[in-house]
Amino acid sequence: MIITPINPSDRQALAKLQHSVDFLLRYQVPARIPQSVPAKKIVNCRHCKEEFAVTQPQGECKHHSGKLERQGNDLIYTCCKRSNGAAPCARSTRHVYSQDNAAEACSIIPFVTVTKTPKQAYDALALDCEMGYTSLGSEVLRLTVVDFVTEKTVLDVYVKPKGQVWDYATRYSGVTSEHMVNALSLEDARAKLINMMSPQTILIGHGLDHDLVCLRLAHAAVIDTSLFFPHQDGLPKRRSLKVLAMELLGRHIQADDQFHNPVEDALTALHIVKQRINRV
Repeated sequence: MIITPINPSDRQALAKLQHSVDFLLRYQVPARIPQSVPAKKIVNCRHCKEEFAVTQPQGECKHHSGKLERQGNDLIYTCCKRSNGAAPCARSTRHVYSQDNAAEACSIIPFVTVTKTPKQAYDALALDCEMGYTSLGSEVLRLTVVDFVTEKTVLDVYVKPKGQVWDYATRYSGVTSEHMVNALSLEDARAKLINMMSPQTILIGHGLDHDLVCLRLAHAAVIDTSLFFPHQDGLPKRRSLKVLAMELLGRHIQADDQFHNPVEDALTALHIVKQRINRV
């Protein structure tokens, strides 16, 4: 493995963009291994918001499979092209949930962190994960990593979830059961990433709080593009990578009729960061 080192000026610029540990923890990015607390047994469905017990997910779930996007003065669902408030266009017989709280997630699958520096480590990497829903919440199905310097993909693997799969979210993830035949375990996939990193390696991405929680990886050197451009209504709302790509880069990504391309998403976050340090 031959790693092209980052130039000193870029390294210095990235260091200035890094979020502080306190800032990351405030926005629930696992900058350090959390103290485990019991996970909730009653949760809200990610789709329809209805409350249900994680041991009894069966039930009619009426929802919109797409997201709301602003078109002119209107908010339109990407799935059915109808306005905000329109009747749900999708139905399923099972609710799903996402385990976003790091402390609770830690009680289900423990976290690890990068403690050693290998002979060769990347200075900065852009990361994106595709997720699905399982009996354990939201889990990683695909892990993709791009080098900051060369912009080449250095890791792209499918990951076998630990829980029973309830929804591959194929519409967005592009992942199906067929991809699981030769998929790696979470531990093996994560080890491949960690073996490229030192504790100082900067991870770049959009919404890394969710990616790192699902990877069960605590890391303090992070640049999250979703935190640079906050939503006008504040958290938990965030501006999407799709919107930022168009506004900042003039680039159209994540077409409504296509699943997400994790290489494209990682590169988009990377280019937004490079734009901020005047490298694009």
